[in-house]
Amino acid sequence: MFTPGSGQATVYWKGTRREMKSSKELTELVSIATDEIYPYAPTVQNELINRRYLSSAAAAARRSLIEAMLLHSQEERLGLNGYPPERSIYESVLRQSGIHRQNERDEWEFARPSGEDPGLQRAWDHILEVSCSELLQPKPLTDLFS
Repeated sequence: MFTPGSGQATVYWKGTRREMKSSKELTELVSIATDEIYPYAPTVQNELINRRYLSSAAAAARRSLIEAMLLHSQEERLGLNGYPPERSIYESVLRQSGIHRQNERDEWEFARPSGEDPGLQRAWDHILEVSCSELLQPKPLTDLFS
């Protein structure tokens, strides 16, 4: 229970009452709780896309990145030059995770995430399982998300 004006909140986590004296303490507890509740959620460190609603700039960057993925998948950095917003998303999602990488023949390709994030690997595997099933029928995107 948050007491307006006091700057403090009382939170119950796993049956234990905890007094939060700062927003930092509360943020840390929420982070711990979400890690426990969603242990396989992919970790994405990018302020452009790590939000509930995309800004118009982030939506444009996403569109540009998808275009680069479709047209320049065999190029380093998908042919993105400089540091536009789509490059930031590329670096934090595709490059850091190893989804876009050089293979043993020094060719750039998309592949299963090779990083340390089991959540991203599970998401990749699930997308393949759903999209490559024998019964290829249209499915709502919400089914994939769930």
